[in-house]
Amino acid sequence: MTELPTSSLSPLFCPQCGQALTCVGHFTVCPLHGTVEAGQAMGGVRPRIYLSYGRRDARELAGSIKVDLEAAGYDVLLDSSDIRASRERLLGIADALRGTQVFVVLLSPDAVSVSADPGNSDLLDSVCLDEIGIAHFDLRLPVVPAMVELCVPPYSLHKLDWVDMRDWRQSEESYLSGLARLLSSIAAALRGDIHRPLFEELLKPLDFSTSHDRK
Repeated sequence: MTELPTSSLSPLFCPQCGQALTCVGHFTVCPLHGTVEAGQAMGGVRPRIYLSYGRRDARELAGSIKVDLEAAGYDVLLDSSDIRASRERLLGIADALRGTQVFVVLLSPDAVSVSADPGNSDLLDSVCLDEIGIAHFDLRLPVVPAMVELCVPPYSLHKLDWVDMRDWRQSEESYLSGLARLLSSIAAALRGDIHRPLFEELLKPLDFSTSHDRK
């Protein structure tokens, strides 16, 4: 195995998932894929993630996830503004999304709220819906949905499997378990893998080739 020069030790990233590598002696190790050959490790720019969330019910969680994703080797963009969408802001969101590799959305009632929803005091659609539309339809970015509070996902995401993080408040162990699933899904998105709901994977087309004619 080639020994890494000291100048190349920071930062290095896994070529399969983009996570930061840990240097152990002469080895570089990915938390998901194990030892990575020195010639395969990527240096320089971190994979960038755009994190979309509902301001009213997922702000705390989004902040925690941002810190932990950055610790895992990702560059995370998180819009903390409470200003609802305007033409100028949508253009800014689109510009930010163009520089990202994966779009992560924390699904919650506020994230998917629309103007007609009962109790929607500002009578406006959630900014998250605009972010989803730009990322999914305009830029065709890989989308990783994470369900953090039970809600009905937008129809545009109904064919994507979501990461279950609904019990993140119960304990640190529950949060870390959900974070691990999120990291795995982000790694899959960077590889180009598409995660679909389990029921779609189980349902297979019927094979009539072995059917017999009834007499």
